[in-house]
Amino acid sequence: MSIEGEREPPERDADRDWIFEILSNGRRRILIRVLRERGNRVQLNEVVDCIVTVETDGQDAPHTSSRNSVRVSLKQNHIPKLSKLDVITYDDATDVIERSDRFDRIDNILRRIDTEPRARSQAEPVSDEPITLAGDATIDTDPRQSDPAAGATASTLRQRIRNNTTTILILESLLIVVLCSVLLL
Repeated sequence: MSIEGEREPPERDADRDWIFEILSNGRRRILIRVLRERGNRVQLNEVVDCIVTVETDGQDAPHTSSRNSVRVSLKQNHIPKLSKLDVITYDDATDVIERSDRFDRIDNILRRIDTEPRARSQAEPVSDEPITLAGDATIDTDPRQSDPAAGATASTLRQRIRNNTTTILILESLLIVVLCSVLLL
């Protein structure tokens, strides 16, 4: 017998919690997508390369420290979590990641989220074209020019755009959690 407005049974909450936990992190979502696209197994370095490319918006050659940071976070945090939840298996000796029993379930949910129409802003790639503001005002983003009166250089504007992209990624994570809860109802 259930009372109207009562929470879901604890076992159902626990079933959802592991999904929210996995999909709440962008690096884990990328790892799942890479494993989906590349087959049943993938080298850790391939996942590291994909994450660094996404996180740097494909700009500039990533520093070794960026690659090392991503690799360490995967090996110390994300891979153990995904392994513990039986989504992947990882062979430390060969640096090979493989699908495990729960992979298809989480991948199906991620696919649905990825194809779900969203009413969110997509960050546009940075270009050297001027940014048009309200009215006729524009900001020239040519890196060789700056407007001392405005106090903003093209690199400053690019950094602001990167910061906004980070904010969008955080909002995307929150949206994924909401969509997961709706899809699992």
